[in-house]
Amino acid sequence: MTANEEQAKSLFLAALECAPERWPALLDDGCRGNAELRARVEQLLYAHQALGEIGGEAAVQGLVEVLHDQSPDVRVIAIEALGKLNAKETLPSLRLLLDDHERSHFGELVSVSDAALAAITKLEQR
Repeated sequence: MTANEEQAKSLFLAALECAPERWPALLDDGCRGNAELRARVEQLLYAHQALGEIGGEAAVQGLVEVLHDQSPDVRVIAIEALGKLNAKETLPSLRLLLDDHERSHFGELVSVSDAALAAITKLEQR
């Protein structure tokens, strides 16, 4: 994991401990003008926040959009969220990720394809 990814993970986890209205100040302080780092943390936070809109069409659409993010961390978070939302309509999009072997560094080390396969299996069993 690069230093920027480690910082993003640390800031993301710190932000989850406070209210969303405090995120901008936390990111101002934590990113110190690093626009790339701030953008990465914001992407993670918005993907996570979409989970709060359980069942909402906007949440599902937003999560499908981030399935193509450059970060495998963001893609895995979105995949797991879609599984939790029971978003069966996203199966075609999830199947496109079965050849994506980049590894996520959040939580357990898992590839995007492994996360997609787990979500597909879960969705098809429901």
